[in-house]
Amino acid sequence: MVTALKEMLRVLKTEGTAYLVDYGREEVFLNQWLFAAYLKLSYPRRVREFLDYDWNQILTSTGFRMDSIERYRASRLICATK
Repeated sequence: MVTALKEMLRVLKTEGTAYLVDYGREEVFLNQWLFAAYLKLSYPRRVREFLDYDWNQILTSTGFRMDSIERYRASRLICATK
């Protein structure tokens, strides 16, 4: 992932924006349980690790500036600038 982010940074123009879509945690307990079951049955274990990523730390360590994170039902849109 870090390699991919560094490549994205390399090819972006100065002040260019990168948009990433990631899984997000549900706020309602029943939805949390259903989403956890879906992930467990449908995806490898490493996909569930995305839920705990500190995107601000990851992006700043690769040279991006974190702009925003918009939360949706089971995902989030992450915006970062070069």
